[in-house]
Amino acid sequence: MTGGRIVCVHCGGVSTARRHDRPWCQQCGCYLTLDPAVGEWVSFAEKLWRENEARNVQWFDQTRTNLRRQLDDIRSVVPDGWTTHVNDPGRGLACIDIAPPADRIDVSARLYPPHDGQPGGWYVRINNRTRHVDFPLYIAGGAHAAFFTTAAIATHGAIQTVRGELLASY
Repeated sequence: MTGGRIVCVHCGGVSTARRHDRPWCQQCGCYLTLDPAVGEWVSFAEKLWRENEARNVQWFDQTRTNLRRQLDDIRSVVPDGWTTHVNDPGRGLACIDIAPPADRIDVSARLYPPHDGQPGGWYVRINNRTRHVDFPLYIAGGAHAAFFTTAAIATHGAIQTVRGELLASY
């Protein structure tokens, strides 16, 4: 709203029309709703997208915080010669990559920390680039991804599975 007027953030047009008692942008052909975070009039789809983006940014920040807290614990569990590093895509869920010493078999594990969108605990994915497979660790008794209560437990599971993939790939 600019000076009491409803201005569509997408096209910049002033909305004077109403449909079903809601502001309507005639140029864009959509209902408008106020985004209280920034005080702009946007479509309902835009508002939902903005809310999802804000939630995702919060999740990304939570994962980075959890990784920083647990990195030393994870490194203390990883065998000598293996590498660990934080894989932070900038806009996405950061994880910790764990890889055995370089070999003809290219396999690694990725540990994702818990966050609001994944409240079950630490999540592990195994990436065997030699065999072109990527999969999560599963719990016994069904095809459900496993979640681990601590980073150390997740790391142990990841290391065991990477070793199994190495043996299976020879």
